[in-house]
Amino acid sequence: MRNKGRAVAISLSMTVCVVAVMLAVGGTAHSNTDILDSFNTEYTTAGTALDNCTTCHTSGSSFNLYGLAIDTAGGRGTDAGLAAIQAVEGDDSDGDTFTNIVEINALTFPGDDTSFPAAEDNTAPTVDSTVPADNAVNVAINVWVMATFSEALDNATVDNNSFLLTDALDNVVAGTVDVTDNTVTFKPDVFLDNTSTYTATLTTAITDLAGNQLESDYTWSFTTGTGTDTTSPTVLSTVPADGATGVAVTTVVSATFDEAIDPVTVDNTSFFVTDGMDNVV
Repeated sequence: MRNKGRAVAISLSMTVCVVAVMLAVGGTAHSNTDILDSFNTEYTTAGTALDNCTTCHTSGSSFNLYGLAIDTAGGRGTDAGLAAIQAVEGDDSDGDTFTNIVEINALTFPGDDTSFPAAEDNTAPTVDSTVPADNAVNVAINVWVMATFSEALDNATVDNNSFLLTDALDNVVAGTVDVTDNTVTFKPDVFLDNTSTYTATLTTAITDLAGNQLESDYTWSFTTGTGTDTTSPTVLSTVPADGATGVAVTTVVSATFDEAIDPVTVDNTSFFVTDGMDNVV
């Protein structure tokens, strides 16, 4: 499928490029602005990375593999150039396994085998861990139920219809659902009942950012005890360790707690790094 729709002017950067090539080869322009104009009009690429002489040429005046394919297909002049670029759409001129038209639509260079579309994400998200754990007992009655996924989620797909908590009689527990990147949290409106079994369900309505759905409903159960959690979380370890020296400048600063943390409460105001002058990094 070709992108169409709007006529465009030849870019200033391309004009400069053509003049430079003309000077370099003694007045003979190897870049064809008529073909570039046709290319931009055909694929709506004006102002993009492809609106450039390097789409068809190397850094000098020579054709790259895509430009050579157009030239071989008869790409001289406006009409001939348009027919030529259409003729090679289905080819993979640079041999990177992506056809020219796929690269053009992705705004990558069809004549450069180091430039190609990113791999499509077809992997469904999975649940890596839950709080409470499946079959946990003696769970605090003021617990927040959490699940951590393998990747970031589309927040719009996580709500009270796709993240449910039910009691032993299948009654839905009222509460609020929060999402932070790949962690979802269900906060019951009231304390759960003592010594009762609850089941949490994540449905296939939940998707990742690429639109891939959870492959099947994910459920886990736990049983409450008779008390609330009134113990503050504590930091078990940090990276780098306190007082460490010679730390690499690329080090990711992190902290590990003794229990699950509400991700909504962790941001640049509650976790920050300062330099020796107390400036916040």
